[in-house]
Amino acid sequence: MQGLKIMIAGPSDFLPETVRQAWLSAGIELLGPFPVASIDRNQALHSNGVVIDISESPDGVFALSENLETWHVPFLYALPEGSYSARTGPYILNDVADDIQAIVNSLLSDYDIGVRH
Repeated sequence: MQGLKIMIAGPSDFLPETVRQAWLSAGIELLGPFPVASIDRNQALHSNGVVIDISESPDGVFALSENLETWHVPFLYALPEGSYSARTGPYILNDVADDIQAIVNSLLSDYDIGVRH
């Protein structure tokens, strides 16, 4: 996983510093967070994928998702840590190694087949 760059789309409190450091320790640089409406094509294409805070405005999330599809940039939706307790539900952006791996695996495998979550 060394050298990956993943963009984070959401409010500034979506990415606690402890989460950023855990991902960095796994060799993954998290870029952002950036407001959902501010992510442009150039930014997205210089990343390995985008994690979108699903609790953001539906219109903004939909527009960004549509753009990422058009640009062929892998993405997925996540919730901030502590907002969901089931382990089989949405992706959780936190400092747990298994959750980090699940997001990375999904982004990298989705890129090849065009499926988005």
